[in-house]
Amino acid sequence: MRRSLIPVLLSAWLLAGSPLEARQDSAPAPTPVVEVRVTGLDEAMLQSATQAIELRALGSRKQVSPALVRRLHEQAAGEIARSLEAFGYYQVKVDGDLQQVGERFVATYQVDPGPPTRVVELVVDTGGVAAENRRVARVVERFRPRLSEVLRHPTYEDSKSKVFQALLSEGYLEAEVKQARVEVVRARNEADIQLVYQPGPRYALGETRFVGSQVDTARLARLIPYQPGEEYRLNKLLTLQRRLVDTGYFSVVDVAPDVDDLGDGRVPIEVRLEPTA
Repeated sequence: MRRSLIPVLLSAWLLAGSPLEARQDSAPAPTPVVEVRVTGLDEAMLQSATQAIELRALGSRKQVSPALVRRLHEQAAGEIARSLEAFGYYQVKVDGDLQQVGERFVATYQVDPGPPTRVVELVVDTGGVAAENRRVARVVERFRPRLSEVLRHPTYEDSKSKVFQALLSEGYLEAEVKQARVEVVRARNEADIQLVYQPGPRYALGETRFVGSQVDTARLARLIPYQPGEEYRLNKLLTLQRRLVDTGYFSVVDVAPDVDDLGDGRVPIEVRLEPTA
């Protein structure tokens, strides 16, 4: 009888897991050998500043060199300050403290971002296009940051890109950014933005070429919402793309201007298609 019970008891032990495994599963996560704390910032700036601190990378190690910890701690203030420039803060003050408890280190940084840098001069020059084209003008009007607003570099870069995309969408297919300058006067917390675009000529729509279609080209041509010679506008190409997708004949529909074949002020439109399997 005793021998017959052994397999049953063994099975129960395996199903339940060994006591050692149970203790391991319930054990708390190990305390990081280096802990970094940052205070004094809002959520977005806190995330940026914390990620910029190289010392954080040591947190996952089991052992660290005290000399390395101290060196990285000393450079953390500069890392925090540089990360906050993107938010328009150039007078950042950081009060850092490093404590060692046994083999653990706790680094604390109390941050005072200081006064924000505001835009005192803003020039967005589209070479006269905004004065004639309502769509481009609307994008320029929505440019951020405006005068007296805080200089936030991601916002500036996003606005700069939107103006450029608006020029392309309206047929200025050779547009380029001629000058993009952001000058910050740290002592006065002021910023000067000078942004100049060279639009080049405005192109009209040329002929439309269909590539890879199993459907008669004449039938597809009926879906084209424009005539050759009309002003180029991206929304016309998007309308054609949507109509082709709605036919259900194609798994891939790519409508784009052939910028390698610019001539007589017109740009051919190339439509690449792949039939639905």
